[in-house]
Amino acid sequence: MLEMIHSFMRESSAYRNHLRVAGIVLAAVFGFLIAVVILCATHPERGLSVVFHTVCHQQPHRCHMLDGVPLGVCIRCFWLYVGLFIGHARFAIFQHIPKWSMHFLVFTATAAALDWISGWWFEGGNPIGVRIVTSLSLGIAISHLTTPGVVSCFSTNSSVKLRPNINHEYK
Repeated sequence: MLEMIHSFMRESSAYRNHLRVAGIVLAAVFGFLIAVVILCATHPERGLSVVFHTVCHQQPHRCHMLDGVPLGVCIRCFWLYVGLFIGHARFAIFQHIPKWSMHFLVFTATAAALDWISGWWFEGGNPIGVRIVTSLSLGIAISHLTTPGVVSCFSTNSSVKLRPNINHEYK
């Protein structure tokens, strides 16, 4: 029985280390994307906004402005990237997935969908604050799903599962 507990502790420790590494790597990727989005406004002559043209409508009146030049993506996309950055970076500090993460994802996805749909009802679209909050929270919620997914895809250790099973029955 003691050996099974030590085995679980090693497995859990390895899993947490993999979550930390995956969180750092994914946070770096989204940090890089945020930097490129900002570079689109600071150096428009480089034509970097073409990179985001396939994933964002890039309508200037729906983008944050930096010295009168729109960022490379709209407000929703920018804050989604920021949320993904924050959500993945949290795994560098806290290497666990909350039990309520799936409920949080469903709630934030529903709120973001309602925000998107209700934008058609108002002439100028939804208030900017609503877009920011829903996109930021959706990005954080998605990170709770993607980080363990990356761990399970790239883990060479077969004992590292998507989530370690802590409900062992000892006989």
